[in-house]
Amino acid sequence: YSLHCPHDALMYFMGAYVTAMAIVVAAGALLGARLLRW
Repeated sequence: YSLHCPHDALMYFMGAYVTAMAIVVAAGALLGARLLRW
């Protein structure tokens, strides 16, 4: 993706990648604690 995207500003990466990773990590932490309870 980064090879074809013309945006290379640091704030774009912060907004796009870090926010997406934070959402996935938060969802995994919330759902994992409930679904993976033995």
